[in-house]
Amino acid sequence: MNKKASALLKENSLFSYPVDVKKLAKKLKVIVSSEDLEDKVSGFLAVDDDNATIVVNSNHHENRKRFTMAHELGHFVLHKGKMPLFLDTNLKFYRSAVHSEHSAEIEMEANAFAAELLMPKLLIEKIIETYDLDITDEYDIYQLSKKLKVSEQALTIRLVKLELIFPF
Repeated sequence: MNKKASALLKENSLFSYPVDVKKLAKKLKVIVSSEDLEDKVSGFLAVDDDNATIVVNSNHHENRKRFTMAHELGHFVLHKGKMPLFLDTNLKFYRSAVHSEHSAEIEMEANAFAAELLMPKLLIEKIIETYDLDITDEYDIYQLSKKLKVSEQALTIRLVKLELIFPF
């Protein structure tokens, strides 16, 4: 499990919910902007020398934008220096035969980083305890997702990966 995201949250005093992704980007000196992009493009990270910019699709839901920012920060933290541009499209999983194994691996690493950044295990457990949530209940999953400002789907995947719930 990737602990770099949680460490960044603690180091930058951002271990609260919902995680302030823009504030973390600012602390890392990464510029974040929002633009009208093609619907299939969630966002991208462009790195040029010492400058880094994340652009998110202004047409996407706030939760999606937050995940995209976190994903691109994952590329910045984990893969800086490997490529000048990281493009996040919703087609990447369908293009796996075209992409190299290395490319698929770094995308999975960035997704894992984003999940850990937005939904750290200790924060999830704190919210569950504070609000006495039953994460086997759909409504409580919805409540938890709203507090974390993530989609129910992303949260469910995270809970399964953390082995807090088990798939049917």
